[in-house]
Amino acid sequence: MAVWKIWGSIFIGIAAISSASILIRITDAPPLTIAMYRMAISSLLLTVPGILCLWKLRTELKYIYLTIFSGISLAAHFGFWITSLSYTTVASSVSLVNTSPIFVALISTKLLKEKPTSLFWLGVILAFSGSVALTKADFSISGTHALGDVLAICGALALSGYLLIGRYVLRQIPFTAYVFVAYGVGAICMLLLCITFNIKLTGFTMDTTIKFFLIAIIPQFIGHSIFNWSLKFLPASTVSLLILGEPIGASFLAYFLLGETIPPKQALSLVLIGSGILLGSLSISKPREVN
Repeated sequence: MAVWKIWGSIFIGIAAISSASILIRITDAPPLTIAMYRMAISSLLLTVPGILCLWKLRTELKYIYLTIFSGISLAAHFGFWITSLSYTTVASSVSLVNTSPIFVALISTKLLKEKPTSLFWLGVILAFSGSVALTKADFSISGTHALGDVLAICGALALSGYLLIGRYVLRQIPFTAYVFVAYGVGAICMLLLCITFNIKLTGFTMDTTIKFFLIAIIPQFIGHSIFNWSLKFLPASTVSLLILGEPIGASFLAYFLLGETIPPKQALSLVLIGSGILLGSLSISKPREVN
């Protein structure tokens, strides 16, 4: 795979996932319902190729079980993160939920034998510093914002598990089969949560229904799938760091579409995050496929 194709795809992926928080903010539906439809529609779009791929699949059951657990982790990630958007700002939520590079890098060193370079860690430090700056600003605003920040961090932990499992499992399972099962399991988990807590699932307007499809297709089917695919070529720690490009794009979209201001301190935080992503990207000399 040509290097320019990998990085070009990742740029498209960042642009796609940056739209998620904006679309969620303007969708008149409960957070868990949005997450359920996001994953359910994405999985349905992969039904035919996914089933065909699974039919031909010959692998150990442990990889299937791990893929199922990956879907559960994805559901937890979306459940925590989407709920956090109801309590804190778009910039803080997407920044904190993407502090996963720290957790991924620490765990992947032991489990995947992928040791990050010093340049990568410098990038993580810069990116994390930007996220911490955003968090401190929110704690000074109100306790409600702080709750949103905590939920976003829980989402980061769940995202870490999702990325680490993907990097490991994609060594044995085709990409299409993996995302089909992971998205499908995630949708089922969210559906069960919605039923358990009696959360509204039907009776939405056509406008809301259209937004369900937009959220499923743009940030999930296109954005998340691209990052899952990139796990075949890049370490999980690098992919998790690249996802940090989302708060930069989301913050600018929130400024133009939702009227959320970007104060100087917040702008500086976003610059730190962007610098961290750049350094982390430079730490990879040449992408290579896991198998």
